Amino acid sequence: MTYFAFLFKFLGPPLVILGFLTWLDARRGRKMPHALNAWPVWLVIAAHIVVAVLYTTPWDNYLVATRVWWYEPELVSGLIIGWVPIEEYLFFILQTLMTSLWLVWLAKRMQMPSAPFDAAAPGARRARWGFTLLFALLWIGSLVLLLSGWRPVTYLALELVWALLPILLQVAFGGDILWRYRNLALAALLPA
Repeated sequence: MTYFAFLFKFLGPPLVILGFLTWLDARRGRKMPHALNAWPVWLVIAAHIVVAVLYTTPWDNYLVATRVWWYEPELVSGLIIGWVPIEEYLFFILQTLMTSLWLVWLAKRMQMPSAPFDAAAPGARRARWGFTLLFALLWIGSLVLLLSGWRPVTYLALELVWALLPILLQVAFGGDILWRYRNLALAALLPA
């Protein structure tokens, strides 16, 4: 299967369905919960797409340039930016869009916490810094494994060094908020 066929077959249908459901929600006047509508939804989605492309591009190019993984030439278009085919960049965009639309659809239907949010509560601060420390230690451990040169863990270490950094930043600066909306976050991210 070509990469474009993969995108069409596996991301196309969910995007069409989520796009239709988003259109239906707009037509019916279904809104985002008040706590989640500080910014226009489409602006937030666009910002996430930009971040996904900017953050993933160097990492993916590094992996291909160092032959950690590759793309079969006969299964991609041949349009390459850096070392990566255009289909991979399209995947960054479509996957982020699909996950974002799924989260928006869920957010309009799930029960949100009703009590006022207190980010300064001692329990919230302790949990945020505890999880920040945990993710920082995991990231450092992954970096040590990567730098050790131990071949059997190279791919896993590269994945963890890449993925844990934004998770660490999110937990450090908004872990209490993520915890408050954990049901929504888990429902949106686990299927993705």
